[in-house]
Amino acid sequence: MSDKQSFELDLMPVISLLAVIISFLLLTSVWIHISSLEISQALGTDSDRKVEPTLSASFEGSNIKFEVKDSTVISKGKRSLSINDWKEIESYSNYLVKKDPRIKIAMILPAGASKYQDIVRLIDVFKARGIIDVGIAPL
Repeated sequence: MSDKQSFELDLMPVISLLAVIISFLLLTSVWIHISSLEISQALGTDSDRKVEPTLSASFEGSNIKFEVKDSTVISKGKRSLSINDWKEIESYSNYLVKKDPRIKIAMILPAGASKYQDIVRLIDVFKARGIIDVGIAPL
């Protein structure tokens, strides 16, 4: 008995799945460039770069804690302000920049429960005060 079996492979679902995977890959490849930070690091002790003051703002619950590092004008200390009081946040960041105009770098440290709009609004506040290099630390 010679039975010939014919076997046909339906490639349409495979091609559809491949199209979905490729479109997902193309959409997510844009995020790689958004999340990268360009930094330069001094090598050894022969660095000619001067230490610039930096402002860090960390989200802690319903507050934002500000801290200025490496400033000769502003004393070391931390100040915590409520997220809901944006006028006070704006005036305090204005005070810091007026007190030490060399502050051009800020680092935002969000918490897991931080709202996206609060982070973006804080970036806008810093940019409006002349802080040009604003970074966001990953969670």
